[in-house]
Amino acid sequence: MSQYFIASHVHLCRTEDGVVALDLKEGRYFGFEDSQLPSLQELVEGWPPRKIQTEHKPEAFHKNATDVANELLNRRLLTQDRACTGRRRGAILETPSTSIDDSKAQNRPRITPVHVAKFFWAYLRTATRLKTCSLESTVSRVVRRKQRIKANGRDEAGTIRELTQIFTFLRPFVYTAQDACLLDSLTLVEFLALYGLYPEWVFGISTRPFSAHSWVQVNHLVLNDTADHTRAFVPILVV
Repeated sequence: MSQYFIASHVHLCRTEDGVVALDLKEGRYFGFEDSQLPSLQELVEGWPPRKIQTEHKPEAFHKNATDVANELLNRRLLTQDRACTGRRRGAILETPSTSIDDSKAQNRPRITPVHVAKFFWAYLRTATRLKTCSLESTVSRVVRRKQRIKANGRDEAGTIRELTQIFTFLRPFVYTAQDACLLDSLTLVEFLALYGLYPEWVFGISTRPFSAHSWVQVNHLVLNDTADHTRAFVPILVV
């Protein structure tokens, strides 16, 4: 029976050589190599299992696993209160296969003053939130908003593509997306939300070397990156 649970503000994913945790409360990533810690799946509910299981588990192994779990408990990545685990969203996402055609985005789309106003509103809201609010509260806000409108089931792929091209055209006048994937992705999410459109906001990681990334996606279509680049990352959180 599990003795520990993953805290509600922590999301995990399995990589080839270990486990990576995203702590939304601290806005930080933590990496755990399998060679540095025992498998915790018997102690921690929801802990990503190893691909190759250990057949022989002596008493010292269990003691080591408990020591590691207690350390993660002290770092508030784990909890012993099931009620504090919260409702979790799994990192389930279609494999990216296409992206917004940049060549089309080079031709100036039809932009109205309303588009410009909404773009600046989305940018200012995002920049302010990222400076003044925790990543946990920001993600929670986006989740709550999507839950409220989930029932309408709108499929507006064509509109999303058109608005993303407008967004891409306006973006260089305000900021550059290079090395600013979080700002860019959340700004796009906020921009599309002003039109009642709610794509997937994705957090992903890669190892060797470690790298974190964020992008926006609808089904298999990547909106603000290339499909080839995003496939190099393992999704850890899909909002």
